[in-house]
Amino acid sequence: MRPGRPSETGMHRAYFCDDREVPLPEGHRFPMGKYRRLRELLIESGLLDPRRTASAPEVERARLEAVHDPDYVGAVLGGSLSPEAQRRIGFPWSPALLRRSLASVGGTLCATFDALEHGQASNLAGGTHHAYRDFGSGYCVFNDLAVAAVAALESGRARRVLIFDVDVHQGDGTAALFAGDPRVFTCSLHGERNFPARKQRSDLDVPLPDGTGDGAYLQALEAAWRESLERGRPDLVLIQGGVDPFRTQAYKPQFPLANLLGKWSQGTWKVVISHQLFRFNPDTNLPNPIGTINFARLTLTRPVLSPNPTGGVNTGTGQIYADE
Repeated sequence: MRPGRPSETGMHRAYFCDDREVPLPEGHRFPMGKYRRLRELLIESGLLDPRRTASAPEVERARLEAVHDPDYVGAVLGGSLSPEAQRRIGFPWSPALLRRSLASVGGTLCATFDALEHGQASNLAGGTHHAYRDFGSGYCVFNDLAVAAVAALESGRARRVLIFDVDVHQGDGTAALFAGDPRVFTCSLHGERNFPARKQRSDLDVPLPDGTGDGAYLQALEAAWRESLERGRPDLVLIQGGVDPFRTQAYKPQFPLANLLGKWSQGTWKVVISHQLFRFNPDTNLPNPIGTINFARLTLTRPVLSPNPTGGVNTGTGQIYADE
């Protein structure tokens, strides 16, 4: 199966790329093993049928160059990134990192087209929203959200796309890539004092102060969701479902994104929900089992959007996190 093509069987709805191991220097802060552990935990819990998963294919170069500068793409593919460029990304270049980066984008791309075709898809890794046109940043080599959005637009399957980003870090690369593009509406809810230090301008930014409580967060989330739909008028929504806004040890605030999707599903848009969904135990750098199971119960056992009255189907069962 080629990246960006619908699943031939229609059965694959969870893509993964943890089979591409990326050795990192001793003491490196990024917990690369979280992706494999997440998939194992979902399967062990009986919440994910391994027959409905697929190893993500590697994205084609032309797909990357539709978003990223060809010289930058060539440097990544050829292993000629400067030391400064590697430091900015946060990973040392290696053939393993290259394969992992290509598969991460490929998984999101396939999940996007699977969801457009079949109604259900997810990617168990991705959300690389800090990658810009000509450089990577913040552990992000290529911007999978941008590649998927452009591919959907160029295919004619979508006319307007909303990228709704709830990671604690602003989606700065995504905002920069689509600045001035009326086809893509970008929204980011993020910590106002968190990375990156220099923010970009999304179509809608919602910077939240440190210590934002449950009520204020939920109010901001619903208001941003409503405004994004009204202003963006999308027929495709890509959600960067990062859950690192949550306190490490707490199981609240609840994340009612699924409820919002159901509540505001009376339009004609479809939804692809994917990317990072981890809340970690800081002692193990592994996903918190309770949080992961709650996510899986929500996303793998039932749709979160109902059929709309116009006869189309608003669908989405990807990576939403929610306590129930």
